[in-house]
Amino acid sequence: MGGVIVVFGETGILPAIYKARKRKSLATETKTEDTMTTNTNTTTATKIEAGYETSTFALGAGMTMAALVGIWGFACLTSAMISIGPLNVVKGYLTAVIG
Repeated sequence: MGGVIVVFGETGILPAIYKARKRKSLATETKTEDTMTTNTNTTTATKIEAGYETSTFALGAGMTMAALVGIWGFACLTSAMISIGPLNVVKGYLTAVIG
């Protein structure tokens, strides 16, 4: 039966090896169809509140600037205390406020 295939009509006369191979290939095709995957695209929409985001940014920027001004002021006050002494710093402050 080495590779000879004889077919007559719809049912045909097939060797047992050919039938076994055909069943195996059909089974493989069925498995392929069962294991097919489906790709699903999902879109997620997120609402952004522009007013909230803007105010959060403005608050953060304001706090950062306040911290920088505070650090600069402390550095200047420390420098004045070292240069002219604490009593002259208080005298200069009172002169600036009272006149």
